[in-house]
Amino acid sequence: MKLFSITEIFRLWTSHINFSFFGLRIKAQEGSLFYSILYPFKQNSDKGKNNRLIIVENGIEKQIRINKKIKGLYVSFDGNNNTLIIDKSCRLVKSNFIFNCSNSTIKIEKKVNGKWQIAMYGNNCSAAIGENSFSADTSIFLVDNSIEVGKDCMFSNNVRIITDAHSVLDNNTKEVLNLPTKPIKIGNHVWLGERTTLTKNAQIPDDCIIGIASVITKSFNEGHCVIAGSPARVVKQNITWDWPHPTDYRNS
Repeated sequence: MKLFSITEIFRLWTSHINFSFFGLRIKAQEGSLFYSILYPFKQNSDKGKNNRLIIVENGIEKQIRINKKIKGLYVSFDGNNNTLIIDKSCRLVKSNFIFNCSNSTIKIEKKVNGKWQIAMYGNNCSAAIGENSFSADTSIFLVDNSIEVGKDCMFSNNVRIITDAHSVLDNNTKEVLNLPTKPIKIGNHVWLGERTTLTKNAQIPDDCIIGIASVITKSFNEGHCVIAGSPARVVKQNITWDWPHPTDYRNS
């Protein structure tokens, strides 16, 4: 028989609250504002076996309890033999790491900041975020695939990195046509503009800028470029970028 913790019982109870207040109907469903007020902290979840949560401090790995709260992070394990490795120097904000898979790994290097949503499905997935990278709001959705993000990257709002979750078939042979042929790879010092989307097989070299609302569906080989459009193409060459605002950089 499964035993529920006090926090789990509280979540189950509050998720069914439904009442009216001066004619205003209020539900405490998970994700609602009222639910957030009643239950401000998510509890990490482990429904599988042999899953590990590892914190790295000064290069030393330490395995901790999966239900231990980590500021800015929620992790859910729904498969087996998965590992989350995160450096203690990271400063995450409302980040969610979902392992709906087995034999998979997420590794977050030193001084990674911001909001990251990573969900993995299937088997043998991996996600690695390089040190000193920042995300305003990035969602990564992997199915039997992997992604590698380099160092010193900057991702703007509403960045989406996704692989196919359903099959495209040849109508005659029923052969699967949309299997990934390579992992998603983003080089060092890459800036992804707002509403950028990357799909399977996307690869971006070092020191590139991806324009607003661009869609990357293939590999690019030339670094120091501005890549933009849907589908994206190289629109400017021999560039680099820096973190300060343009006026601040010019004045400095």
